[in-house]
Amino acid sequence: MAKACPISQRRTDSYLERVEAFITACVVTLFIMSCTFVVPLLLVLDYLLKIFSSNRYGLFRPFSKRVKNALMLPCKDVDDAPKAFARVLGAFMSFNLIVLYFLGLHIPAVILSVVFITFALLEAFFDFCVGCKIYALCKRGC
Repeated sequence: MAKACPISQRRTDSYLERVEAFITACVVTLFIMSCTFVVPLLLVLDYLLKIFSSNRYGLFRPFSKRVKNALMLPCKDVDDAPKAFARVLGAFMSFNLIVLYFLGLHIPAVILSVVFITFALLEAFFDFCVGCKIYALCKRGC
C-alpha cells in the first residue's frame, strides 16, 4: 500500500487566502516605503492570530472577506495543513523583518521583503503557494 500524504481534516478557502496574500504583499511594500517596524509587527500579529485560532481570525480577515465578496469570488476549499505551514513561514519572515530593522540591516530587510512580496504575489495571482510546496517537500520523506 502506498504512503498517503498527511492532510488535515480542516479546510480553508483558497480564494480568501489569495486575497489575504495580496494584502500581505501590499503591507510588506508599505514596510519598504515607510521603514517602520510597526508594519511587520502588524504582520506578525496577523499571522499569530491565524496560527493560534486555526485560521479563523486575523487582523486583515474582515477586510479580506469584504474584498472577496465584492469581487464575487467563489469558495474553493483546499486542505489547510500546507496553508498552516505557509502561515508559520510568513510569521517567521515577518519576525525576521523586525529583527533586521532593529539591527539596522536595511539592505537584507529589503531583500527579504522582496522575497516575501514575490511569494505573496505568486499566491495571490497564480495560486502558487511556495510555503505549501516546501511543506510537500518536507512531508515527502515521512
